Amino acid sequence: MDEFGVDFRALTTDYIEEQHEYYLGHSRWVQLDESDMATDAARIKHIDTKTVSLDEAKGVEQTRFRLVAQRDVNATGFVGWFTVDFNYGKPFVPESEREDGLSREKSEDGNDDLDEDDPGFVQLSTSPNAGKTHWGQQYFPLRRHLPLKAGDVVEGTFEMFRSNQTHRTYKVRAKWNTVDETSERFQNNASEKIDDINDRVDRREKYEHFAEWSIE
Repeated sequence: MDEFGVDFRALTTDYIEEQHEYYLGHSRWVQLDESDMATDAARIKHIDTKTVSLDEAKGVEQTRFRLVAQRDVNATGFVGWFTVDFNYGKPFVPESEREDGLSREKSEDGNDDLDEDDPGFVQLSTSPNAGKTHWGQQYFPLRRHLPLKAGDVVEGTFEMFRSNQTHRTYKVRAKWNTVDETSERFQNNASEKIDDINDRVDRREKYEHFAEWSIE
């Protein structure tokens, strides 16, 4: 009851759910710096603008990720950004001709690695350690903080797809587990390659954590 004798208790549950959905169920634009980051980064998707199809550009298929905590922290969410590499004046090498499966430009001497010292190389990065840009980053908040110790591993899957509302509205889903660096499981898996981790995660029936956000 308030001072006028009006009982608002019937609205409490709906109000809380609405606020959770708005503030925790949507990503939002942020401008972070390197000191705000709790883990290393993992690349979720690579797009080559010379060969990408419209379907490939529409979203992100379920992709494995593995992050390692760099310090003790109560993590409050995930952060996403993009980096674009421009390498002018070098012949194109199709993805099918590269051992790593990534398309690259190729120099006259046969070196097909991106050379950051090459005058023709330009990188546009919106990562937190690249300085401020008007793109900023997208922040995906967690409903509960995630306590991590330095060396702990967060591994799981990430996917992004268009919602049924508009072509500019996306849904993002993440599922993950945390592995304590002091655990026997961590010690056994410390030397695993990413393919081994993928196989092991494939065999896992469920994840400990799940979250979904809207991007508008």
